[in-house]
Amino acid sequence: MADANIYRHAACRDVDPETFFPVGDKEEGPEVELAREICQRCRISEICLQDHIGMPYGVFAGTTPGQRRAILRRHPELARR
Repeated sequence: MADANIYRHAACRDVDPETFFPVGDKEEGPEVELAREICQRCRISEICLQDHIGMPYGVFAGTTPGQRRAILRRHPELARR
């Protein structure tokens, strides 16, 4: 897990956290796209993905739970970090 101070550089630092947790934990739709747009302009998205790769809900580093599961299937070593 990265030092929590790094998250002061995150594009989401002043955004309502609910933005990243779409109702019903959707994989697509306008709520997910809004979260992804914020993540796309983030300077620390790689760190965010590393820290949240195993999260079963929410949008982190522009990825949905299904996308993160797919990443872990291809790269199981990432789960051990």
